[in-house]
Amino acid sequence: MPQLDIVSYFPQFFWFCLFFTVFYIRLVQHVLPKLTRVMAARRELSSVSASGSMEVASSVDGVVIESFAVAKAKVLEHFLGTQRALALSTDALNAHTNNAFATALSKKKRMRGVVAHTLQTLQSVLPTSSPTPSRRRLLQQLLLVKGLALVRK
Repeated sequence: MPQLDIVSYFPQFFWFCLFFTVFYIRLVQHVLPKLTRVMAARRELSSVSASGSMEVASSVDGVVIESFAVAKAKVLEHFLGTQRALALSTDALNAHTNNAFATALSKKKRMRGVVAHTLQTLQSVLPTSSPTPSRRRLLQQLLLVKGLALVRK
């Protein structure tokens, strides 16, 4: 094998030392300073970005918290406005319903009075024999229906 040949051993050792010496000098003078600069720049950039990202993160958190507070206030304001509007419309509806109920009740009372008065008038005109309860009920219903038809017109 030529590597183990004693005659060619010294030239191989010479070229080995020469190559690695040149390689070492080139590495120390050119490559390592560039690597050192790159590493320092990366370290500085990461520290700046880390502190900047912390500032940005705290700024974003502040903006998010503030926007949630504003949104919550607007939703609450809208909810309260809707609640007031519903209360007003409910009060108006209740007042209208109460008026309609009172009007219907007064019409019903007036109609009962008209029916009672008509029955008394008819009893005085009708023969002296008193009508049977079923006939009286029939007369009341007839008068009530006729009276309601007259009131509706």
